[in-house]
Amino acid sequence: MRPALSILVPAYNAERFVRSAMESISRQTFGDFEVIIVNDGSTDGTLNVLRRHADSDGRFKIISRANQGLTRSLNEALAASQGDIIGRMDADDIALPTRLASQMRFLADHPKVVAAGTAALITDPGGLPIVKAFTYTSHDDIDRVHLEKATSAIAHPSAVVRRSALDRVGGYRPELEPAEDLDLWLRLAEVGELANLPEVHLRYRLHMSSVSARRTGEQRSQSRRAVTEACNRRSIPVPPDPNTASVSDTVLPMQQWARTAAQNGYFRSAWTLAMRAVNQAPRNLESWRVLALAAMGENARHLRDAWKILRLSRVRD
Repeated sequence: MRPALSILVPAYNAERFVRSAMESISRQTFGDFEVIIVNDGSTDGTLNVLRRHADSDGRFKIISRANQGLTRSLNEALAASQGDIIGRMDADDIALPTRLASQMRFLADHPKVVAAGTAALITDPGGLPIVKAFTYTSHDDIDRVHLEKATSAIAHPSAVVRRSALDRVGGYRPELEPAEDLDLWLRLAEVGELANLPEVHLRYRLHMSSVSARRTGEQRSQSRRAVTEACNRRSIPVPPDPNTASVSDTVLPMQQWARTAAQNGYFRSAWTLAMRAVNQAPRNLESWRVLALAAMGENARHLRDAWKILRLSRVRD
């Protein structure tokens, strides 16, 4: 009997996290699914971990072969899947227990929606909370962010998509990697509606490579291409290129995460991350700035709010 939902999971050198990721899927309150995992040429112990989990849960199926990249892995998993709804999950994230049940119910209640993600809690590699993200819920807001900011407003590993819509737009395009998710959302928005559930149903793990200057430049270029092609298909003007300059090489990922955590009220995370930044780069002034911001805790938020009020009052005067 065909499952209602097929979950696609590409995995590459994810030995450290893949067990907890797969366990979070096995523990879902909704159980009518299969998981298609593509081991994309991992050189660590990822495949062994996957095999052990598949032995304990027959809903997990493994494809293992040489490395071919993310989008080819996704298309291969899609071709091997059977469900009418296609879900996504990464090998290093955590799905909260009611994620799939909530999304399947949402799609049943909203037949015009072809893809639905959820809000996500962004964490550092060790799981420290940094910020709640992907909080736009309406189709219009999500599509506007995609076009104007050239960035994804749906967390790719949180998404569920109707197979009929995926087939209609042709699946993932490898030539748009690493902006394959933005490209897919833009094409899906042309055949139906997009949405996000407002509740956090995913813990989305960042890594040091997530904000590398090289990847940022590549992401920006491909995202811009995806937006330009979407505007041409829709016969609308291409928005101005957003100000998405690459992060300076002198600013470390740990510094960015600490600052974001402090600005969003996760002060314990901010302090831990800032201390790591100081240990990594004790002569880098930014490390000490974010440490001071974290140390101020709640006072930092009050000072920021006061500064905004002061600036507004000057504008009015």
